[in-house]
Amino acid sequence: MSRFFVEASEREPIYEFDPNEVISDQPPNVIWIRPRMSIGVRSKAQSAAYNLTKGGEIEADFSKNMMAVAQFNILDWDGPEFIDEKTGKKRPCTPENIARLPGGDPFIARVLDEIGKRNVPAKSPDPKSRDSSGSTIDGNTSLVIPESATAA
Repeated sequence: MSRFFVEASEREPIYEFDPNEVISDQPPNVIWIRPRMSIGVRSKAQSAAYNLTKGGEIEADFSKNMMAVAQFNILDWDGPEFIDEKTGKKRPCTPENIARLPGGDPFIARVLDEIGKRNVPAKSPDPKSRDSSGSTIDGNTSLVIPESATAA
């Protein structure tokens, strides 16, 4: 997995339980999520919370952001709880079905928590450390230029 590029095909499973540790007659439910959001996906999720009113004002509904984050990050699912009892077939992983997931269920809550943890921005390094890229907010750099290089 590249540090700077997020591939659309990247996905990771979140299991309800480890089948190697839990004895069960049924396979575990599993939800496949993005390992991390790209700038494009993050922007779409954030913009879902805002709406332009007829009067031209911006209106915010932050519940839409949470829903968009789930819908953009939950890619697929498998397991007995995702089977439609009427048809016997797997329910499709659609935005509408994702919106129907019970947020209070421990497994769903753990999936949403995992999505949140994976998308927290990394802490910026100390701009004066040797490991920094060298740029700072105020325009200065942590690049140290010896006086001998600037002396005329």
